[in-house]
Amino acid sequence: MDKRYIYVLFLLVLQILTANIVSAQPGSKLSLTVRSKYHVRLEWEDNMDNEQNYKVERRLGGGSYSTIATVNANTEHYNVYGISPRYIYTFRIKAVDSSGSTFIYTDEVTVNTEELAYLENIKLTAVSSSQVDVEVVYPEAVNHATIVERRQNGESTWEQAAHLLDGDTSFRDKGLKEDTLYYYRAKAIFSSDIQSSYYPSIYGTPVYTLITAPGNLYGYPMSDTMIYLTWDDNSDETNFVIERKENDGEYKQLAITGKNVEWWYDDSLTEGHVYIYRVKAIDGQSTSAYSDELKIHMEYVNPAENLKANSLGGTSIELSWVDNKNLEGNFELWRKGSNEKEWKLAAVLPRNARVFRDEDLESGSYMYKIRVFVEYKNAYSAFSEAVKAYIASYKPPQKINYSVLTDKKIKLTWNHGAYTRSGYKIERRTDDGAWITIGAVSPGLSYYHDSTISPYTKYYYRIKVYSSSMNLFAYSEEIEVHTGIPRAPEYLKARALSPGKVSLYWDDKSDNEDGFILERKKERGNYFKIAGLASDSEAYTDLEAGGGTLYAYRIRAFNKTGFSKWSNSVYLNTPRPIGFDDVGKEHEAHDAVEVLAGMGVVKGSESGKFMPDRDISRAEFICFVVRAFKIEEYPIGSFNDVTYGYWYYNEIISAANAGIITGDENDMFRPDENLKKEDMAVIICRVLQLVGQPLGYTELEILDSVKDSREISPYARQSIAQLIGGNLIDADEYNKLNPKKGISRAKAVILIYRLLIK
Repeated sequence: MDKRYIYVLFLLVLQILTANIVSAQPGSKLSLTVRSKYHVRLEWEDNMDNEQNYKVERRLGGGSYSTIATVNANTEHYNVYGISPRYIYTFRIKAVDSSGSTFIYTDEVTVNTEELAYLENIKLTAVSSSQVDVEVVYPEAVNHATIVERRQNGESTWEQAAHLLDGDTSFRDKGLKEDTLYYYRAKAIFSSDIQSSYYPSIYGTPVYTLITAPGNLYGYPMSDTMIYLTWDDNSDETNFVIERKENDGEYKQLAITGKNVEWWYDDSLTEGHVYIYRVKAIDGQSTSAYSDELKIHMEYVNPAENLKANSLGGTSIELSWVDNKNLEGNFELWRKGSNEKEWKLAAVLPRNARVFRDEDLESGSYMYKIRVFVEYKNAYSAFSEAVKAYIASYKPPQKINYSVLTDKKIKLTWNHGAYTRSGYKIERRTDDGAWITIGAVSPGLSYYHDSTISPYTKYYYRIKVYSSSMNLFAYSEEIEVHTGIPRAPEYLKARALSPGKVSLYWDDKSDNEDGFILERKKERGNYFKIAGLASDSEAYTDLEAGGGTLYAYRIRAFNKTGFSKWSNSVYLNTPRPIGFDDVGKEHEAHDAVEVLAGMGVVKGSESGKFMPDRDISRAEFICFVVRAFKIEEYPIGSFNDVTYGYWYYNEIISAANAGIITGDENDMFRPDENLKKEDMAVIICRVLQLVGQPLGYTELEILDSVKDSREISPYARQSIAQLIGGNLIDADEYNKLNPKKGISRAKAVILIYRLLIK
């Protein structure tokens, strides 16, 4: 046959085979924004660099696609008008290259116009200086999620304020700034790729937060016809508005004060009536919420006078006062500590009380005030003048400790704290119990025997030093006490991390130990202590083991009652040190190479070199992971380029039979080629899944953190994401992952070592 004919035929076949092969990036994700019942906007990414144009295709129901528009190259959106309600539309975008012979499609997007509900309104209600209530309104039953976004005036960035789930239409937006203009906008989310346009527009709708409301509104009758009001000024207002109503009537404006005014007199009132007040602040166009309501019964009550406060020492203050009564009433005593902003009701005292002792106070200063309350008339007097008193500190006992005499008897000891004329009281409780006094000793003693305990019960003790004459006392710190020998640790395990490093793990089975004793011995030696460990410990690393040695370990718990039994003994051979001329102690891979070489996982050359910087081959890496993770060898079968007799045959075929690797379309494995980083990621994830240690699922968005994420092959993207999420691989100094490049033998061994010891 004529060679020229054969050549022409070859070119024709080649042209047929390569027709419609896309030279661009994969098709992009298509999204759809609903602008109205009759208008949608399609958006996609321009992934091609040689497109001729884009064709917009549409399918109605289950029909065929038809082209409804052709748009220019580099276009990334198209508006579709004339949408009919109650129809199902499917859209896709077809990119055509410059030759007109190749093309690629985006994802498809299907929209059922009958199921769409359109935002009709967004209602904004400022309820305080830091909160706006937001409600989105749909014209029918809501079956869509809604995204609400917020922007502060003067800023260009919108922030998501809420993601409302299906059926939710409102939320409270808290933590906002006082007297500040905010804009809100919302959009309905029909699916992951279909959403509505923003309501009311991309610019949003405005609302001002309120200024801070007045606080602590307070008042009382000054006479039979006048009420005095006062409040806290919490904002930079221009005026205050005072409103009043009677019982269930409506509020009416009573007065407008000037700036920074915090009081008002309301006169010409009627005795026996009940008046209710509220106050709000105003600053130009802005306003505050109302203060709390204040109800006052118009009945004048003489206030208590001459309030005095005397510190008794310890934690008590004694108060006394004079009652100038015109009506019989009880007393309300109010208190404010030096570290408190608000007054608090400390006690309600009967009408005949003239003295009160406020106890169990902490060190510091306290303010007090008192008023009369006539319950049957619901009437209050004015407060008395406020007075101050101090609590002096009293040094408590120090260094409380205990020793176990038997499992039912302990001895408590402590150092003297403050000088005391009275002595010490010993208090005890269990986990859920209240403190009870179990004994007392004279001031010259600093010990106590408690023989009323039960073994294997947790107790808490504290020592109270006191002086009866001065009414002073102070508590020591609490101490936790255990009796009963602790249970032995269980399931002791050991793993050699290197020739001189052993990691130990166990289960702590007791809750009353003070610590642990860990012992080690060589094969024919005696056990000796290598560590004393704190309570609740469950791991230890022995850094003083030798290489190539058989060791045994055991551990036991202890407390002041005694020692537990020994745990199980665990034996292991530490790997013998195997060094390589080109992997010194300063090399980053030294520990990993030494350990894995001692385990027989990795090998060097006959000249004693490991060649850490050389890229690892596909065959070498498979051999390393099969040996390291002890994959069961099942060498039956072959690849076209891996047959019996090759040095790596057993490991590669075993890995194939375990589902870790596969051949290509020609049943080739290419063992001598350098391993790509993305293929390494896939192999590692499959191995960890096989041995029951899978890496957690990681969202693919993590790949956006590297510049060359688009170079990662689709089959490797999830595996690469999992290794990045597990901090097992990193980008280079240019923030690139280089997924198609090789990985050095040193980096590969370090990764395997980290996975073995994690």
